[in-house]
Amino acid sequence: MRCSEREPAGSRGDKSNVTSGWLPSLTSAFGLGFMKRLFSSADTVEVDMLKSRMETAGFSCEVRNESVPSPLPLRAVERELWLLHDEDFPDAARLLKDWQESSRGKKGSSL
Repeated sequence: MRCSEREPAGSRGDKSNVTSGWLPSLTSAFGLGFMKRLFSSADTVEVDMLKSRMETAGFSCEVRNESVPSPLPLRAVERELWLLHDEDFPDAARLLKDWQESSRGKKGSSL
């Protein structure tokens, strides 16, 4: 899990755009909050399941890199799950940790 990236919420209109520039002074002038990346994975199902879990818990989020072509045919591009409100990060990170621990438990019990 990498979670150090932040970006202004609503800073990009096209969801397939991976590189979007922003100016913090403009976002504060327009009252936009910051988004924070919560999770990334090359496993499409894993990202979709986590997104569903987060939305069920009441967190607004979006998936990025859904339609980005891989630079190499055999290399996967990781999809990213971003929270739309960075103040949700502590609670969402706890939910992510619980989800990851329960997933590991299920995989271990099936061996």
